[in-house]
Amino acid sequence: MKTIFIFAAICLKIIFCTNQPFPVELVGIFVTQPDLPLNYDVLRPTMHIAARDAQKRYKNLKMNVVVKNDTDSCYGNLAPSLAAEEYYARKVSAFIGPACNYALDQVARLASHWNIPIFTAGGWGAEFADKKLYQSLTRLSFSLDKICHFFVQILRQFDWHHVSMIVDESDLYQVSFSKSLDSMFKLANENGYTIRINQQSFDPTSNASWSFKKFLVDSRKNARIFIILTKATILRDILLTAHDLGMNTNEYAFLTVELIKDKDAAKNVGWYKVGDRRNKIAKKIYESLMVVSVKSPTTARFNTFVTDVVQFAREKLNQNIHIDEINPIVAAFYDTIQMFSWSLNKTLMEEKNPMDGRAVSRQLWNNTFYEGDILINANGDREADYTLSDLDPDIGIFRVVANYYGSRNLYEQVDDFEIHWPENGKGPPPDVPYCGFTGDAIHCLAIEQFPPAISISIVIFTLIGFGGIVTFFINKKLKLEARLADDWWKINFSDIKIYEKGAKKSTTSISTVDSSSRGPRSDASTIIYTPTINLSGVLVGDLHGLKVAVKQIDVKKLHINREIRIELKQVRETLHDNLVRFIGIAMDETNPNYYIITELATRGSLNDVLENEAMNIDQEFKYAMINDIVEGMLYLHKSPILYHGHLKSTNLVLDSRFTVKICDYGLRSIYRQIDRSNEVFNPRQLFWTAPEHLREKNPLISGSPKGDIYSFAIILQEIMTRSPPYESIERVGRKKKVIAPEEILDKLRIGTVPPFRPEIASDECPFDLLDLMKVCWAENPNERPDFPWIKSRLRKVTKGVTSKNYLANLLKKMEDYSDALQKTVDEREKSVVDEKKKTEELLHQILPKFVAEELKHGRHIKPESFDSVTIYFSDVVGFSDLAAESNPDEVVELLNDLYSTIDGVIATYDAFKVETITDAYLVASGLPVRNGNNHANEIAKMALAIRNEGKGVMKTFWLEGEVK
Repeated sequence: MKTIFIFAAICLKIIFCTNQPFPVELVGIFVTQPDLPLNYDVLRPTMHIAARDAQKRYKNLKMNVVVKNDTDSCYGNLAPSLAAEEYYARKVSAFIGPACNYALDQVARLASHWNIPIFTAGGWGAEFADKKLYQSLTRLSFSLDKICHFFVQILRQFDWHHVSMIVDESDLYQVSFSKSLDSMFKLANENGYTIRINQQSFDPTSNASWSFKKFLVDSRKNARIFIILTKATILRDILLTAHDLGMNTNEYAFLTVELIKDKDAAKNVGWYKVGDRRNKIAKKIYESLMVVSVKSPTTARFNTFVTDVVQFAREKLNQNIHIDEINPIVAAFYDTIQMFSWSLNKTLMEEKNPMDGRAVSRQLWNNTFYEGDILINANGDREADYTLSDLDPDIGIFRVVANYYGSRNLYEQVDDFEIHWPENGKGPPPDVPYCGFTGDAIHCLAIEQFPPAISISIVIFTLIGFGGIVTFFINKKLKLEARLADDWWKINFSDIKIYEKGAKKSTTSISTVDSSSRGPRSDASTIIYTPTINLSGVLVGDLHGLKVAVKQIDVKKLHINREIRIELKQVRETLHDNLVRFIGIAMDETNPNYYIITELATRGSLNDVLENEAMNIDQEFKYAMINDIVEGMLYLHKSPILYHGHLKSTNLVLDSRFTVKICDYGLRSIYRQIDRSNEVFNPRQLFWTAPEHLREKNPLISGSPKGDIYSFAIILQEIMTRSPPYESIERVGRKKKVIAPEEILDKLRIGTVPPFRPEIASDECPFDLLDLMKVCWAENPNERPDFPWIKSRLRKVTKGVTSKNYLANLLKKMEDYSDALQKTVDEREKSVVDEKKKTEELLHQILPKFVAEELKHGRHIKPESFDSVTIYFSDVVGFSDLAAESNPDEVVELLNDLYSTIDGVIATYDAFKVETITDAYLVASGLPVRNGNNHANEIAKMALAIRNEGKGVMKTFWLEGEVK
């Protein structure tokens, strides 16, 4: 074993060093299963196209594909035999397939034992989630557990708890699905959502007696919601029987599963049957049916793939394939090879062992691909998306009414189409009918069935209860009307003191109304000149000691109706740290002009902060601003206001603590009254507007929650790049191209493929954040997430940084910097003191101590005359000859020792060294400090001492001469 490993390592080293393509042997194993919409004739060209495309993308790989087809059923034993045969015949890099559960179970166990990666677009059974058993298995199609989770979400959505399930036992796939559903319902019960299930089973291939009528009659005694798991043809018979039993009312709902449509339309779920006289009745009962399916891809990538398969099969394999045969499962098998190639290439680039199948597989796990279209979770399974479809009775076809996004466990209703409930019902059937499942609920019994006393009591208590409820709602209504009638929002413009200063670049925004469209400002209020506040685009004022932002709106006559009063109440009650607080509306009676008054954010708009190149914005600050926006929008979307409508960077402002706040929300009825006839239209102000709203008649006043998500994505791009949307594409390495704003809007309205969006380089933004951005500006509004999901994704990227903890961290950094600076100052001060001491010592060596002290204190030294001093002069006889005979180092060493010795002697006497020149000394006593007549005595003693000490020094260097 050790020898094999060493040999493999040597081979890998040779490949890395010689740049030879790495040989890749892919083995596809497929078996026949009638229940699956898979055709070997389609899979074969798919595998070859996938290998071809992978070869083009990764030049360092040499791809070879072997496709094996087991014509036996899924329950035969040929599939593992084929796998073993290929394993011992060649160095298999990865297995692709099988799709059916039984065959996959055997092959995946072998692959795990051999440590070879195995990829499949099948294996829908919940048991394949056990990666302790199937260690090298990666699944790229849907899984039963996620579909079952979708069913639970549907039941939760409509508050259904009682369910009857009818299962076709002849269809093993449906049996497996029913078992998974049962397990998921039990899990839901454990998690607090009660689901009571009643199951009926039948086998149309057996001779046992069974009856759809009996099933339905027995089942409706326990539930009104039916999950029917069978083939489409049998489903139609069951539903027609239900119609005959009067179950086509708004008391009943039916659910079924059709994951992938078959190329044979007769096998698909549908009410129409050629030549059947009961088609009209079938259509009626099908209005009660909803169908769960895998979300079909509609991307340009999928359409190109379909075209390639058809063309390759026709030209290379002489096969004719219909496009209906190429479904998402086939596409997923194509993706298996692309993703395996990506993983293998990554392994090779990192110089890891490509023979370690488990490690190669796990390179893919917990990753997204194709701009987020494919997400492989941490368990190696794809998080697929699903749809819920309902029959549109007007055109007779099923339309998608809700989506389920597996990666987010999110049920989301489609905005364009509502569910059509039977008999024009206004909502879903109740979980339990008003009179119970059998119609014998006590409140439905006729009044004469009760004794007189009980009947009278029931009537009295009913009237009292009804009267109490009516009184409660009347009082509530009166209180609401009183609050609406209150004119709390009215502000006298004369109470506002306006700050004035010369106009500069706008630094804030309180309204989407362009400042160029405003009329003249009234002079009725007091004007104060201030040198510190300058916010053009809005007026800055003082209202009873509170600094406020004053924004004029171009409304000739503001009509206050009930709708506006409700909106005023909503914005007043919408309070959050990341929302600009609304204060009221002021009217200048002299003009008249109307002004919206809000709290003031002194740092200006986010747009201006980002454009200010002098301001340093680090990654942490960017994350703090992004999280502030998400927190504010999360609160706004949960409020009665529901959405912003015109979110952009100019409508986001920063206060003194660098907290981002959202303004211009709510008051939509007031904004609709704004006169825009004199306003100069700037197309750039629509760069943040979602494409679906750009296509509307008046995009300036349209909006939706999903539109806000799109706007947030554009703002996200602004923050990370610090540049306006669509500013330039030269910056990201492409050829410079100037696009007019009008052309940009046209591209957005048309909806190009791929969608036209701002460009951002990968080095400007973390991958996870870039992925989030692309999801948020998806062309289809229903594919965009909501702010709770965005918040959870951001938490992983930004680590929960907000303006609050960012400012705290910033202050902490400033404190640490201050401490470090103080420490540096102390060290520098000590260094200065040390240098000062050295300077003083040098000064004392050059000048007399008295003179040095006088100079240190800045005093002037006056010339003096001395009556009596003694001056000493000496040198070493023959020093020049000695220096000539010695090398420079010896001379320097001699002088250093001589000076040190003589200086030490002089220091012990009342004498001052005036000068030294090589070996000569000039010393004086009696100056600059007078010592009477003692100077001669001091010099004499010093001279004798110098002679004695100096001889000792000279003797060590001048051994042969006499020192004089």
